[in-house]
Amino acid sequence: MKKYKIPQGVQHKIRVGINQFSLLWAKNWFKIVLVVAVGVFFMQKSLNLNLGLSNKIQSTENQNIKPEKEAPKSTITPNAKVEKTNKTGINSGVSIFDFTYYLISEVSSNRDDNRVNDFSNIGLIINPDFVKKHKIDPKIVAAKQKIVDNYIKRHKGIAKAEEEEFGIPASVTLAQGLLESDAGGSRLARNNNNHFGIKCFSKTCTKGHCVNYTDDTHKDFFRNYESAWGSFRGHSLLLQKPRYKSLYQLKKSDYKGWANGLRKAGYATDKRYGEKLIKIIEVLELDDI
Repeated sequence: MKKYKIPQGVQHKIRVGINQFSLLWAKNWFKIVLVVAVGVFFMQKSLNLNLGLSNKIQSTENQNIKPEKEAPKSTITPNAKVEKTNKTGINSGVSIFDFTYYLISEVSSNRDDNRVNDFSNIGLIINPDFVKKHKIDPKIVAAKQKIVDNYIKRHKGIAKAEEEEFGIPASVTLAQGLLESDAGGSRLARNNNNHFGIKCFSKTCTKGHCVNYTDDTHKDFFRNYESAWGSFRGHSLLLQKPRYKSLYQLKKSDYKGWANGLRKAGYATDKRYGEKLIKIIEVLELDDI
């Protein structure tokens, strides 16, 4: 049986809903309410079906009774309307059962895999308190850890090369890449190789130079890169601007100074930006790479 075709955005909302449902399912009162609701639903369905059959039987009986006078011919009879309405009701129920099948399949065989997509890649790794509080499945955390580890393994060589070329600590570059791209999971990283949220302010862009995801203002255009390396090099060139000049007076080992300096220089509007970078570096031990 094919799954009911639902848009990807709706599927994500359904998966989030399933997570919320699982939390409610742990409560006995919710189970009672759900069972009663399901019972009422099927009782109503059964009643509608019985009424439909009764109408059909009555229609057959009426056809077997010969009228005393020949009734005028009509293309549509009241009984036909009843049967047509009943048929439409049955057809409208098909999508409901297809939808139910989809939900069941999500909850059962694919539930754990789908829940992985409901959390950010880097968020669960640097927030163990959140994992503990919400009792996140260890399998999900392990899957996220693997994604983060693979990102570091894939890009640490580039970060080191940029450190040698421009003097930017590799730990800070990797932390920014992990945070800005969600360990490579963001749309910008996947579709445009933009791992640092670098925007484009040029008004004379060539085709393919940048991309717009919001269609609001030119400030919402982001750079498009041919490779991840291009994005890392773009990040290094961006930090050559005068407002970041004071950072190069710090030691490469002073990742805290660099992280807080980036925030003060306005790399991001998030007031906790420096704090987040420091946490990523310390939790993942990026200062030792």
